Amino acid sequence: MQLDLSGVWRATIATDDLRRRYHLDDFDDAGWAEVTVPGHWAGIDGIGNSDGPVLHRRTVERPDGSEVGADDRWWIVFDGVIYQSDVWFDGTYLGDTEGYFAPHDFEITELWRTRHEHVLAVEATCRRIAPSAPRRQLTGLLQPGDDGEANPGGIWRPVRIERSGPVRIRSHRVLCTSADEGSATLAIEADLDSDIGRNVTIRTSVAGAERIEGHQLAAGRNRLSWTITVDRPALWWPHSLGDQPLHDVSLEVRTAERTSDRRVRRTGLRRVTMRNWITSVNGERIYLKGINLLPAAPYLDLAGPALQRDDLERAKAAHLDLVRVTGHVAPADTYAAADELGLLVWQDLPMYGRLHRSARRHAATQARELVDSLGHHPSIALWCAHNPAPLSNPALGSNHERTITTFVAGAETALRRQFPTINRTVLDRAAARALRRSDSTRPTIARSGLVPGLPTLDGTASHLFFGWYQGEARHLATFCAALPRMARFVSAFGAQSASGPGPLRDRVAQRWVERSTPRSGDEHADAWAAATQDYQGELIRTSVDTLRRLKYRPGGGFAVLALADTDGSGGWGGLAQDRRPKRSYDALREACRPVVAIADPLPRHLVAGSTRVVDVHVVNDLRTTARDARVTARLRWRGGERTWNWQGDAPADSVARVGSLQLVVPDVPGPITLSLTLRHDADTCRRDLAATIVAPPHHLSEPPPSEEPIP
Repeated sequence: MQLDLSGVWRATIATDDLRRRYHLDDFDDAGWAEVTVPGHWAGIDGIGNSDGPVLHRRTVERPDGSEVGADDRWWIVFDGVIYQSDVWFDGTYLGDTEGYFAPHDFEITELWRTRHEHVLAVEATCRRIAPSAPRRQLTGLLQPGDDGEANPGGIWRPVRIERSGPVRIRSHRVLCTSADEGSATLAIEADLDSDIGRNVTIRTSVAGAERIEGHQLAAGRNRLSWTITVDRPALWWPHSLGDQPLHDVSLEVRTAERTSDRRVRRTGLRRVTMRNWITSVNGERIYLKGINLLPAAPYLDLAGPALQRDDLERAKAAHLDLVRVTGHVAPADTYAAADELGLLVWQDLPMYGRLHRSARRHAATQARELVDSLGHHPSIALWCAHNPAPLSNPALGSNHERTITTFVAGAETALRRQFPTINRTVLDRAAARALRRSDSTRPTIARSGLVPGLPTLDGTASHLFFGWYQGEARHLATFCAALPRMARFVSAFGAQSASGPGPLRDRVAQRWVERSTPRSGDEHADAWAAATQDYQGELIRTSVDTLRRLKYRPGGGFAVLALADTDGSGGWGGLAQDRRPKRSYDALREACRPVVAIADPLPRHLVAGSTRVVDVHVVNDLRTTARDARVTARLRWRGGERTWNWQGDAPADSVARVGSLQLVVPDVPGPITLSLTLRHDADTCRRDLAATIVAPPHHLSEPPPSEEPIP
C-alpha cells in the first residue's frame, strides 16, 4: 500500500522562533503560503526570493481500511529534496537528507499506529552559490553560480507513505556484469532492513530466469549480494547497432508467513567497454557522436516526461548516439526514454566548478547513491565524477593578439595543472574511486577537460572551443594533428547564438562583440540572430568534420555543447529554450549523417594564384558497406568552375580518403565555393565550403581583410 502526499502543503521562511515550534501538533500554520509538492519554492509569494531555510507542513490522515497489522512496518519516503532537509513526524525528529536525486526513507511504524491524524514537517534549505566561493553542495548545474539566478530549492520529487512487511528493501542495485549471445549475468545488491533476526527467502526473476535462495538476517540493516544468469539473452544495443529489448528484474523478499516486500526495475542486457576512449557495446565498436544535455528546464519539476523524451528524440533525429547529462542528474524519465530510444548516456555526478574540501564525504556517498539509482539503465555507458570550472571568457583582441594569448595561456594552464589541487587530486579521485567501487561494469573518469599531465600524460576528454574562445574552427585540425591525445574524445565544443530578436544576456552579447560586431539597431535584430546561428552551425559542422576524420585514429567520439538553451535569449543550444530548432540544429544533423563526404576546411581567405591541396574523405558509420558511392566536388568562382568525380565502395564503419583536389586559386577576387555531393543507395547529401579570393598582398594598396570571423 502507498499513500501519495503530493498536493498542497503550507510553507514559510524559517525564523529561530518558528523552527522551535513549527513541527508541533498544535501549531497554527493558517497564515502560511500554499506550495505544491512536488515543486520548488521559487515563485511562491513571500518565499520565492529566499535561499531558505523554508519550513513545510501538512497533515496526513490514515485512510480507512488501512489498519496496522501486527508485523506491518510503515515508512515515509522522499524521492528528492533540493538540497538538505530535516524531517519531523508528529513532533518526533526522524532524521535529515542531503543530495537532491536519491530517495531517503524513515520508519514511522510506532507513530503511525498511535493515531489517525498526523503532522509531517520538513525544513528544507538550499544555500545560494557565490560565484567566487568554493561549493559545499553537490547541486551541479542546477546552481551554475550566476548572479541573480533563482534558487532551485524545494521538495521537487514525490513524497509518500509506504507499507512493508517485517523486512523492507531499503535500496537495491542492479548491474549487468557480462553479456553476449550465449548468456548474460546480472549482479544484484540489496539493503534489507529486518525488524528482528529471521530467515527469509529471496526470489529474483528476469527474462525467464529465476533464482530462489534462503538467507538468515540479523535485526537491522543487512547488505546482501548475488548474481543471476540469463541464457541466450536478447541483447540491448544502441539504436545505430540494433534493437533495445528491455526486461523487468523482479526482487521479492518472503518471510515464512508472507511476501514482505517487492521491487521491480527495468533493465537491458548488454556490456559496455572503453579502451583509449574507443567504446564497444557487446563487443561491437562504435564511434560516439554525442551532445551535452543541460538541465531541461530552469526547475526540474517543469521538465515533464514529454519534454524529456522529445529532447532525446531530437538528439536521435540528428543521428547522435550519445547524450551527456552534464553537471546534473536528470529526472528519471530521461533515462527511461534513453533506454527505449537506444541512446547511450554519459552521466556526470553533480560536481561542478570549484568545490570545498568538505564536499569529499558527500561526493563519495552520493556516488554510491547514483549507482544505486541509475545503475540498472542499459543506456548508462560512462560515469564522470566532476565537470570542471565554468568556461573562462578571455578578452580577445586582434587575430594575432588572440593567437599569442591562446598559446601563452595554454602553456601556463598546462604547467599549472601539473601541481596537485584539492579538487583535482583529492575530491575528484575520491568520487571516482567511489563510483568504480560501486560499479566496475562501466568506465569511470574522475574529471573531464583535463589536459595530459605528468607522469602518465594520459589526460581525459577535452574541451576545445576553437572558433569561439580561441582562433578559428579550422585551427582544430592543426591542433589535433599536433596533440593527437587531446583528440581522443572532445566532450565540449561549440559556440553560443541568439535564439531570436530579443536581447541577449550580457555575457553572450559581449562574446559576439568580441568576435565580430554588435548588431546595428532593432530593425536588423532578426537578421543578426540568424547570422549568429549560421556561424554556430558552421563552427559545429567544421569541428564535427575534423573529428570524424580522426575516427578511431585516435578519436573515440565527441559531444557538442549543447542540445538546448537554458536561457530564453540564447546560448549554446541547437534548440531554443522553447525547443524551436535554430539554424545550427540543421547543420549538426547534416554533419552527423551516417555516411558523409568531408573536405579539409578552407581558410576564410584564399590568395589569388596560390596553390592548395584539399583532401576528400568519405566517413561511413553504417555496419554495411555503402556500395557504389559517388562523390562530386565542384569548385565555383566568379566566371568559372571545375569538377572532380570519384566512385567506389565505402567500407563499413570506416574513414576512407577518396582523393585530393589540387587547387590553383583563380586570379578573380570575390567569393569561391567548394561543393561536395555524395550519392549512395537512395540517399544524397551535399555541403558547401565558402571562402573569399583576395589579391596577393603586394597588389593591395591597403591591408587584406581581417581574419576575424564575422558571421
